[in-house]
Amino acid sequence: MQLAFTIAFFLVKQLVLKGWKPPSEILSLPDDISYQYLRSVTGVHPKASKIPPLVSEFGAIIDVDVTHDDPLPIVPGDKLSKPWQNVPAGACLLKKQIVRSNGGIGKLQPGMKRVSFGVFRSGQEFVKTAVLAGHPISRETKLPAALDVAVDFLNNNPMHVVARHRLSELEHWLERAKALVEDEATLHKSLDPALRGILAPKRHDGAL
Repeated sequence: MQLAFTIAFFLVKQLVLKGWKPPSEILSLPDDISYQYLRSVTGVHPKASKIPPLVSEFGAIIDVDVTHDDPLPIVPGDKLSKPWQNVPAGACLLKKQIVRSNGGIGKLQPGMKRVSFGVFRSGQEFVKTAVLAGHPISRETKLPAALDVAVDFLNNNPMHVVARHRLSELEHWLERAKALVEDEATLHKSLDPALRGILAPKRHDGAL
């Protein structure tokens, strides 16, 4: 899984250089790839992380090139108490280099490294950006088509119509299951013994 993630990351970097815009600014290659980190960036847990935030916490990302021997004023995750280089006070030193939609600010010189600072939005900037982004319940979140249809159906029909529709769907699939009992039993008998043993507990007798 770590190898697959690393390959995917560098593939993404090439796509970014060709003009693709990432869905958010959190796509980056960590120094130490852990299983917990992979779960977080792939949206396995929590489920809410599958949808990128409509408004990022940073209004700007500032990159600074320094030599490998230059001491940094703060450790990753901390905020500057006073301006440093061209970075304003209050900016946060990021733990990972950010993949940018414009491909970054050029190649590094030998002996140099690049560090990134996130400049937080002010309260007023955040509100203005949130208004432009729209409410998360709007169609701008791009719901899957099936879920979009379901939401419309629930919004535009009284509960007794919804209940009747659900009952009709359940009856349809229960009848479909009964109709396929013999075919499913034949299929189970034709399976390899090892696979047949694995699928044995699965329902194939038409019992409700």
